[in-house]
Amino acid sequence: TPDSTDWLNYQARMVSSKLVNDAKVNVVEPVYFDRTPSMKLKWASLEKMENEELLKVVTNEKNVNSFDGFVQSWENAGGKQITDEVNQAIKK
Repeated sequence: TPDSTDWLNYQARMVSSKLVNDAKVNVVEPVYFDRTPSMKLKWASLEKMENEELLKVVTNEKNVNSFDGFVQSWENAGGKQITDEVNQAIKK
């Protein structure tokens, strides 16, 4: 049986789909295709964190304003180290 959040979840998906469809997207081509040492160890868990957070925002479980906190958590969980390694590799 439906509960009180079903309508909200439906609306969140429909509204977010329209926003994504109507938004102007700045496409960025990747410049690094290798894997850093930290990526090999941490990428799967960072990607899982990202997917879970984005799903919570899209389904309105979390407000989009929580994204800055997520970025900080992602960086602390190894994302900053990976970013630094990629930036170093690009400079070579």
